[in-house]
Amino acid sequence: MLNNTAAKLILCVNHQQLLAGYWLGNQLQSHFLFKDDDAGHLGCAELLEKYRHCPVYLIADAREEDYRLGNLPHTSGKTKRALLLRKLNQFYRGLAFRTAIYRHRHKEQRQDDCYLFFAINNDSFLQNWLSLIQAANSLLVGIYPIALLSSLLHQVALSQLGEPHLVLCEQLSCGLRQSYFYQGQLQFSRFVANSSLQASHGYYQDEWEKMRRYLLGQHFIEADSPLQLILVMAPETLIDTASLSLEQNQPFQLINYLDYAKTKPLPAKLISTAPELLHMQLIASGHLVANLANDSLLKPYQTQRLKHRLHKLTGAMACLGLVGAALLFYQGAKDQSALQKTATQMAAMQAQIHY
Repeated sequence: MLNNTAAKLILCVNHQQLLAGYWLGNQLQSHFLFKDDDAGHLGCAELLEKYRHCPVYLIADAREEDYRLGNLPHTSGKTKRALLLRKLNQFYRGLAFRTAIYRHRHKEQRQDDCYLFFAINNDSFLQNWLSLIQAANSLLVGIYPIALLSSLLHQVALSQLGEPHLVLCEQLSCGLRQSYFYQGQLQFSRFVANSSLQASHGYYQDEWEKMRRYLLGQHFIEADSPLQLILVMAPETLIDTASLSLEQNQPFQLINYLDYAKTKPLPAKLISTAPELLHMQLIASGHLVANLANDSLLKPYQTQRLKHRLHKLTGAMACLGLVGAALLFYQGAKDQSALQKTATQMAAMQAQIHY
């Protein structure tokens, strides 16, 4: 959990544009949209300069991603980190944005740990924006896959699974994201480009059929496996579910993005035009997922964080020094008073003796 009381700048990047939001605590103050062109890059650079002291969180909505499940021996510490790095290099050598997400520990045989390995195969859509972030020396905290944030955003619907196999379809600003879950855990996700939030019934039908064929071809499901579908859309694009040629008695749920306006501090109108703000709101509220950014991108933030800690430590040491000095002064004054009292008593005794 991050500090959700401070100011923060949250960005969401896809292959067409960058959506930026400025939050104070968990309240959105303003938002901006920049196209991936010269004018958009200039506007984004000015925004980063304006909020150069704010931590920056970036959400990546990538077209080309890779997901793989893998097992590793149950270890800890340096051994665990070395095994994870070796596996990531085996799967994704040369790729900049990759991570491993712990899933569970097997209960039988060797009791290995199960991980979901993830990487962005083509990061060209990020490079222009990352160049601007680096040029501004912005405090980049992390880069987060939108599919993992979707798992958090829709966790209530996912927790009410009636079947072990589920496909979550989200209509986002520039396309459709389809994510496959097994037993409530993300297995993989794919982005289907589209020009806008507006799409025909046939579009959803075609993409649904493609997803089902892919799952069958990769042996994720059998021909007779019940496959639950959750379709999340803006109110302006809600479709008649009868128009989809679904199998008889197939579990299906249609979610209106505005349903989240009841529990999220975002205006309903904004959610309709930019659903990604819901994913950004999760980060603003303190919820983070696996970080894809490497240490070189995070260096300004880590340096600033270290300076802040050193300042706090220096302040604490100064306070301790003042307290110590006050105690010494008090003790010295107390000792001086005792000496004066003793001297007075001795003088009185001497006077009595001479008398």
